[in-house]
Amino acid sequence: MFIVYYSNQLEKQKEILSSLFKSLPPEDPFQQDIILVQSPNMVQWLQIELAKETGISANLKFPMPASFIWQLYAQNLPATALENPFDKDSMMWRLMRLIPIFLEKENFSPLRNYLSSSPHSEQYKLYQLSSKIADLFDQYLVYRPEWIFAWEKGEDEQITAQIQKTAT
Repeated sequence: MFIVYYSNQLEKQKEILSSLFKSLPPEDPFQQDIILVQSPNMVQWLQIELAKETGISANLKFPMPASFIWQLYAQNLPATALENPFDKDSMMWRLMRLIPIFLEKENFSPLRNYLSSSPHSEQYKLYQLSSKIADLFDQYLVYRPEWIFAWEKGEDEQITAQIQKTAT
């Protein structure tokens, strides 16, 4: 069953969830309950609070909305990849493969210098950089989807100018 409860107070959401667990025992105790959450921190807090309220917090799955929707696609549309190529982890590993290719180009020399002039290993810096860029892309998907569409169409001059103006 799919139930949506709206509230901007996490404490109220937790109370509703714990009362549901108390009043509606599962038909199949081995069936995993799925609870959509907005952040990994929310998962940890919710598990602790549910355990306090109900005495246990087990067999629960806490996907983020985007990964939950992607899994629904993968289960129902056979041509869909099991892993979302646009999630942060996938994007980070793809960037780790691609960035070294671009480092050979002349206009990437500042980035090449950044990666090589560190007391940490170049791979460590590459990992950090890839992770940060993947996080930015993830935030663009959520907060600036119009930028993604513009980049896709090749209309990125204004966006690049906005970013440079903001950064300086």
